[in-house]
Amino acid sequence: VDNFLRFSEETWKVFKESNLHSLSIGGESGIDEIQKLIDKRIEVEEIVKLYGLVKKYNIGMLGSFVIGFPHKEYGVKEQFNETLGLMYRIWKINPSGSRFWLFVYQPYPQNPLFDKSKEFGFVPPNSFEAWASFGQFETNVPWVSKKYSKLVRQVRFYFRVASGTINN
Repeated sequence: VDNFLRFSEETWKVFKESNLHSLSIGGESGIDEIQKLIDKRIEVEEIVKLYGLVKKYNIGMLGSFVIGFPHKEYGVKEQFNETLGLMYRIWKINPSGSRFWLFVYQPYPQNPLFDKSKEFGFVPPNSFEAWASFGQFETNVPWVSKKYSKLVRQVRFYFRVASGTINN
């Protein structure tokens, strides 16, 4: 996000003239504190600004977002509501050019939040075979309820339908 915001207007014009049709970003969260927790080094308002910028040049944007990071102050409900609110806000900026993916956080070894996840009750798979079934579309952390797991799947589906990418 921050790198794209540094590009000059001339660079954006070149992108448009070259028929660049879409960019992908990891927006991650609608909460600045969560952005800091995952060392993202961007702020929510920068994400909003970038979506406005790409609309100006008629370039689409795919944003990937995540809820369920292990955080004491911002629980799953707050992360879901704030992140969905951000997704809706940027969708309103450019409905035809905004696409989204929403996931539930998954802890992996060597990730800075892996140990924190274990403190929150995550029990890592104990075999290679068990890790093989540990996927990005599943909810593998105990602090994300089935309700929010289902809501994430519904949101992911809804935005694919709304953006016309249901078959992609």
